[in-house]
Amino acid sequence: MNRFVFFLLIIFFFSLGGESIFGKAGVFTIDGDQENAYAQTPKKGPGSGRGVKGGMMGGKTNQEMRERIKALIPPQEIPFYQEKTFLAMVTVAFMLLIVWFIKRGRTRLRKALRKQDSFINEAILVVDLCESTKLAVIRGDVFAMRVKNKMKTCIREVSENFGATFYENTGDGYLIMFPTGANAARAAVKILQNADEYNKGSPEKEKIELRVGINYGEMVLDEHGGRHGAAINKVFRIEGLKKTQQQNLGDGSKPEDFIEKNRIFVSEEIHEEIRNIKEIQVQPVGVFELKGFTGLHRIYHIPWKEFTS
Repeated sequence: MNRFVFFLLIIFFFSLGGESIFGKAGVFTIDGDQENAYAQTPKKGPGSGRGVKGGMMGGKTNQEMRERIKALIPPQEIPFYQEKTFLAMVTVAFMLLIVWFIKRGRTRLRKALRKQDSFINEAILVVDLCESTKLAVIRGDVFAMRVKNKMKTCIREVSENFGATFYENTGDGYLIMFPTGANAARAAVKILQNADEYNKGSPEKEKIELRVGINYGEMVLDEHGGRHGAAINKVFRIEGLKKTQQQNLGDGSKPEDFIEKNRIFVSEEIHEEIRNIKEIQVQPVGVFELKGFTGLHRIYHIPWKEFTS
């Protein structure tokens, strides 16, 4: 926008200075009086064609004098506002102004549409690399980066195949959105299965171990498409659950059965959506307190090794 205004100011400057640049057409001065050459007509009177001056001109007639005067006058200049260069500059400026208004209108329209539809309900998947700091200390930063890149390639490909609508790097993992909980569950299973295949040909110290959490809920969209809301905070709490947070309610759950790594934990909301999908098995893990959330929350696990597509 600043460049555009600067360009218009240059055009305006040349417009103001056009008269001084091109000059007034057909104007000349004789004996200190400024007159228009084409309007100049010698005064008629006695001896107008003769006398001292007439004699000096060699007895030229008035018509011959006018012709000679015209020959001394430079050609009439074209007014600056009729110059082709100036007209081209004005045309370009006008076109740029139209383009700017169109872009501005589109931006305002997008913002208006986002404000009208600023809330969205989606399935939220979080995947995290376990003990990434320990991995970097033992194997070095270069190896840790190589493992993260391998994980990134795997996760991104799987996410796209299952219709991910949003994808964000969280440092040691990823935050991914899906239109349905079923899509998120299937993507999580595939991610862990791919990691398991990678681990089969890797030394013990180089194996990838992941934790996955899935939740469903309403989020706020910002003007850049970013997601915000309590539903996202909740899924991070689910992904990072520890067995010390498990509550003993006499429901048969045992802390010793708690899975620490290579797991898929899902919320009650996801369980309600996928429990009737035949190929997705869901098992209860227990009831937990989630930091920042009131009450107790029932969490479930998807046994991905038993998954049949």
